[in-house]
Amino acid sequence: MRVQTRKLFVLAAGAASLIAALTFLRQYLQRAAELSEQQTQTYARPTAEDDPLLLAFRAEFPGKKVLLACAADVTDNGCRDLVVICTEGDECSTIVYLDDKGNHTALPPVPAPREEQKIRFFNMDHSGALEILITGSKNGQVGYAVYRVMKGHLVNLFGEGMEDCC
Repeated sequence: MRVQTRKLFVLAAGAASLIAALTFLRQYLQRAAELSEQQTQTYARPTAEDDPLLLAFRAEFPGKKVLLACAADVTDNGCRDLVVICTEGDECSTIVYLDDKGNHTALPPVPAPREEQKIRFFNMDHSGALEILITGSKNGQVGYAVYRVMKGHLVNLFGEGMEDCC
């Protein structure tokens, strides 16, 4: 009887170890797939011209010419927000147009690249809020910056060459 109990115990311990190993392997593979997807992810697609958020932005800022607008929930509040690269006169700027269940707020603008603008959203620190990568050029000078919405402002976390392409 003791031998049978011991065999059952060894079998149960082996099964538990196998389950733990498979769970760890599954988590590892999921994380690897997420990282691979982030590394190969392309830039955000432009928002459709008839998108309600873009229409609201244009109604609020009729003097601004929209060069590129892309949407994502950058504040993690369950609502899509709009990142707009636009011009007014000689100024080229990025404006984040936040949506909080129909209430829209435009954050203060930051300088934007003049040419070949691209936007990418990603979750650098795996918190709820997304970071925003803006890249572009001016007269062949390329730059990029990574931003995060913090306390009602678009904060430049890091970047390179933006002063040369804005």
